[in-house]
Amino acid sequence: MEKEKQTNRIREIIREKGLTMTEMAERLGITRQGLGQIIDTPSYPTLMRFAEVLEVPVWQLFVTAEEAAKWSPAPKVTLDLGLCPHCGQPVKLCLGLEKG
Repeated sequence: MEKEKQTNRIREIIREKGLTMTEMAERLGITRQGLGQIIDTPSYPTLMRFAEVLEVPVWQLFVTAEEAAKWSPAPKVTLDLGLCPHCGQPVKLCLGLEKG
């Protein structure tokens, strides 16, 4: 059985916001080439920065536009992301989701 690749929709949100990849890279303080290298498999801190620059919650980077429109912030869903590779402490991601 083939493992399904987890994807994000950062490129789509960049287009929805009316930005070019060059403009997005400038807002992140990196080169266009640097953005191309990290956009498909960003680290957690990079995801946080993408969400900040695009003015969307992190969870919206992983759902369709239609799904995002159905949800608004509220109750929390907590995801266990494992252990921090630097300090060994547990890493949890709390998302606020409420069906709208």
